Parts: sequence; structure tokens; C-alpha cells
Amino acid sequence: MSNFRFEWNPHRVWLALFGAWLILLSGILTPWIGGPGLMQWWRLESLLSQRQERLTEVENQVLALSSEQVRLERSVATQQREIRRVLGYVRADEMIFDFSAELPVRRNSPSGEPPGVPSTTVARR
Repeated sequence: MSNFRFEWNPHRVWLALFGAWLILLSGILTPWIGGPGLMQWWRLESLLSQRQERLTEVENQVLALSSEQVRLERSVATQQREIRRVLGYVRADEMIFDFSAELPVRRNSPSGEPPGVPSTTVARR
């Protein structure tokens, strides 16, 4: 039989304090005792890096938009392009092709076209 008797010596006291300190810093006991911890620090660091990346993206967008603003303020051609694009205006020498509307399909065409092909002939009376 073993005659093991636990005694506190300075080394064991320091190890116990260090172990308790590591448990507190790890964040495992956060739901019960609160406080920061290494897990919270790690989450905050990852959140910070995500926000800094997003900030960089937004700053690049701001630079692109400011250069577009300068072009819109100074370039007549850019202004005309945007007016035509956004408002749908057309210059006198432009033609409009609208491909958004569907063409009616004639099923049994008298002209002999296969079914499903749009009719291009004008019906005669």
C-alpha cells in the first residue's frame, strides 16, 4: 500500500495559482463569473480583422465613386451617357432596340414556317 501524503510546498502553490490563472484567462468560466478571457480576446481580434477588411473595401468604393463624381461633373460625354442610361433619353441619331419584350409566337403558320418561329410576314386580305 502506498503511503502518499499530499503536502503543500511552494512549487505546488505556484502551480495551483498558475493553473487557476490559466482557467480564468481561457474564458471557460465566463458564463458563471464573467470577465474577458482569451476566447473573447480571440473573437474580438477576428472581428477587428473582418471590420478592417470591410473598411478597406468601403474606402476603395469611395475612391471609385469620387473619381466617377469628378467625371460626371466635368465630362459632357459621361453626363450624356448616364442621362441615356438612367433616364432612357435618346439622341436624334440613335436607334433603340428593346429586346426585353417577348414576341408573340404563331403555332400553325399559314406561311409554312415551323411552329415556334415568330411570324415575320404580314397577313394579306
